[in-house]
Parts: sequence; structure tokens; C-alpha cells
Amino acid sequence: MSSMSFGSSSGLPEQCEHVCSFIESERAHLERLRQPCEKEDGEGPNIVLVGHSIGAYVAFSAAKRAGLFEGKIGSVPTCAVGLMPFLEHNELPSLQSRVRAASAWWAPALFIVLSVIGQLVGKLPFFVKKLIFRAVEKDASRFSPEMVDLTLNSIPRFDTLYNILTLFRTEAQLLQPPYDHKSLKYGLDGKLALLYAGGDLDMWAPSSSAKRAVEQGVDVTIEDGLPHAFSVTPASRQRVVDLICSMLASMPS
Repeated sequence: MSSMSFGSSSGLPEQCEHVCSFIESERAHLERLRQPCEKEDGEGPNIVLVGHSIGAYVAFSAAKRAGLFEGKIGSVPTCAVGLMPFLEHNELPSLQSRVRAASAWWAPALFIVLSVIGQLVGKLPFFVKKLIFRAVEKDASRFSPEMVDLTLNSIPRFDTLYNILTLFRTEAQLLQPPYDHKSLKYGLDGKLALLYAGGDLDMWAPSSSAKRAVEQGVDVTIEDGLPHAFSVTPASRQRVVDLICSMLASMPS
């Protein structure tokens, strides 16, 4: 049980700081690469931020910490795409019940119990884990074989589960609406696009969130029938890649 280290957990601020450090290292590298291009009046490499769900919040926050201003981080042109972005709480009961539970005083103790159970499940034979997965995951039939393998080999571990649950607790505490889309768009000099699924099937990024983004002048694409966990099948992954390329191509230069 030595792998059950509480020190490995990190909340939303720590995640943002970690990504900020990565962006700053990439910015320094790209500035060096851009120097010969700029001398020859050519176009050098840019920073393209793409974040999914809470990853969009992390990417956008990290970019601001890294000095995003007038469409640049340092001297490197920067643009951003958010995929079903979880940027703020919404009024959907399915999300509100999770937020209340994660914010409760007893939640940390429950996280430990759930993480221990996950660790024990992770020790089971693979075929048993697969049976459990099919029983508890309502969308299990959509998962491609490689995604089933990845999920069952990486998720049922104490540190992984405890970190996920701790992260959501800080999300529940910090993601208070409304999100300031307008300042983010200003920092990116208009080079911001968000993708939402149609309807309210996605509790993390429902139509009400898309509407608020549109009201603040953000370019929003609505795609019907797109699941929040789009990465679990090759077809939906490719669909999202094509949408990203289309949104980037439509951004102001």
C-alpha cells in the first residue's frame, strides 16, 4: 500500500500553475524558433491552446498567468479552442447534486474510501474489471477496445482516483458563475472559439453556458449528438479534430 500517497493530490490552482509552467517553457522555446523567421519576414510557430471540459478552464487560466495579452504570450501569437468547456457551475440538478456532495465537510473522508475501493478493484483480474466496468458505466458500449484497456489500467488506482476527486472538490468551490468570457476574448485578441454539444445532455457544458458565451461575443459552435466523452471512439475523436481545424481556420488572423 506504499503507493497510497496523499501528497500526489492537487486541486485546481495547482493544475493551473503546472500548465502555466509548461506554457512558459514552450513560449521561450518558440520565441527562439521565431527569431530567424521574423528576420526573413516569415511566419513562425504560434501557440494554440486546446482544452476539453475542465481542461479548457485550466488552459485559459494558465495562459492568463503566463501573461496572455493582445493575442500573445510573450511575443508568440496565441489562440484558443475550448471543447465542451466546464468554466462555471450551471443550474442543472445533475451537476448541482455533485457540487453539493463534493463541497460537504465529509467529502474528503468519502474520497479516501472510494479511492481505497478503486485500488482494490485495480488488483482484480482484467476480465473481472471489465465486467464491473460494463455494469457501472452506462455508455460502456461506446468505448473502443483500446479505451477500455486504457481506462481499466490507469483509473482504478488510489492516487489517480484521489487526485480526480480532490480536483473536483476545488472545482466545486471555485467555479462560481458567471465566467468572464469577455476578458478572455480580449486577452486573445478575438482568437477564441468554443465548442458545445446541442441540448442539455452535457451537464458540464449545457446550452445555458453556450448562450452566456455568445452573449459576451465569443464564437460558439453547436454540434448535435456530440458526447462529452468524445475521445472514447475513433469516429467522435475524428469528428472533433475536424471541428477544431474548422474553428481555427475561421479565426481572425
